This record gives sequence, C-alpha cells and structure tokens, in this order.
Amino acid sequence: MIQIFANSYEYKAIWTAPAGNRQGVKHGKNNTFSKFSLSRAKSKIREYALNKNFNAFCTFTFSPRDWDRSDFNACKKAITEYMYRDMKLTSWLLVPELHKDGSIHFHGLIYIDKKKCTYGYTKVSDKGVSFQHYYLPCINEKFGRNDIQFFETEGKLAAIGAVTYICKYLSKDVFTAFGLSYFCARNMKTNILWCKIESRRAVDGFVAFAKAHNLREYHTSHYTSFDIPEDLFFEYFDNQEYWEEKACPCHSNIKSFEPVQLKF
Repeated sequence: MIQIFANSYEYKAIWTAPAGNRQGVKHGKNNTFSKFSLSRAKSKIREYALNKNFNAFCTFTFSPRDWDRSDFNACKKAITEYMYRDMKLTSWLLVPELHKDGSIHFHGLIYIDKKKCTYGYTKVSDKGVSFQHYYLPCINEKFGRNDIQFFETEGKLAAIGAVTYICKYLSKDVFTAFGLSYFCARNMKTNILWCKIESRRAVDGFVAFAKAHNLREYHTSHYTSFDIPEDLFFEYFDNQEYWEEKACPCHSNIKSFEPVQLKF
C-alpha cells in the first residue's frame, strides 16, 4: 500500500513493506535496534520541521551553581514545565547532549515571537555570512544561558537545514544514556494523509509515474518514500488511469518490494 501525505512544502508518498518483509528490526539492546530508532527519530524531526512548527534554533545551558546538571530527569522536567507554564510555547523540540564531564545541555528547535527576544551579537562565518544571535533574559535568570538563531520558514531548504543541524546531535550514546533521542511539545502539526493507493494496479501506476519523473527516493527497512512536488502531485492525481494503463504492459516485470536499510 502507498499512502500520500502533505506537509507545508510538498507531498510525500510512503510505500510500506508488508510485515513479513521487514528486515533488520529486532527489539532489544543491540546495534540494529539503535540504528532503527535513530532513523525513526530523524524522520519524525524532519516531519515536524517541514510542517512549519519552528522558526529558530535554540540552545539551553543549565548553570552548575543552581542545578545538578547530571540529573537529566530533573533538567528535562524543569525546562518542559517552563516551556508550557511560563512561556506558553506550543511548538518546541529539544535534543539532550551529554558532555564528557557528565553534564547535560539541550539543543533544539522552537517557534517563538522574535519580539520577545533580546538581541545579543552578530557572528560572521568564514564565508562572510552573518548570523544574529538572540536570547531570552527570563531563561538566563531561571536556568543559566540560552542562545536563539532565527531562520526563514518560507523555503523548504531552510527547514531541511534546520533538520540537518539538529540531527547531528542525535546519537546512540544519547539514546543509551537517556532512553530517548529527543523530547518535544505535544500536538504539533504533522503530515496530513491525502489519499491511499491500495490495489496492485494503482500501485504499479504510481511506480510508473515515479520512475517517469525521477522522483527522489529514500529507503528504510520498513518503507520507501518519494518526494512529490505540488505540481507533479496534481498531474498524477488527475491522470491516475493513464499511469495505470501505462504500467500494465510491464506489470509482471515489476519486482516485489525489497526494503533496504537506510544508512546515516
């Protein structure tokens, strides 16, 4: 079965592998499970980012004078409650980072009104690009230090850049130490299910369409996904019968689904 979802920038088709064909996913404490969990975390963060839940990077560092920075659960509870109760924020995601000395701080993505932030400084990269850094005085007073950098939300590339940046802090060590890869706000915007393609004829038609337009593919042990630009999606949606007819002559030559483990 293929399910087509929509986010704020594009459409995505998910071709799911039958349960009996899923390879390399074993529950338990082993490397395979950790890699799968990491892949799933990255996919979910990407989904949140592509639905315009965030407009800034953030970093929160707890002060060693006021907090036990080795107590992850206490730090997680404190920052979560502060986000909801005091700041009234509904869109945020944080990834813990474990330092060599055992202390913890958090990198994340957040949606916040720029007017609430205070300008800190501007840093110029080696390529001459300027980055403005902001902060929230209330966070400094409560926890220690914070840094916020805003990014554009109109273009998909900025959202992908945000995902790439934050996902570099995801690791097996983080998952092992904390039992999670990230934690986030509830009820953020996610992909909307647009339609389902269930018959073999319809699936073959979509595959023919995907190959004809060289749609970008991503493979995991559970599914293959296809990125579909908006204009191409409606071309397919309005001409499904054409693509089904086009696929029929080579129906017997289409291989069954062979999932491939995604590597990072």
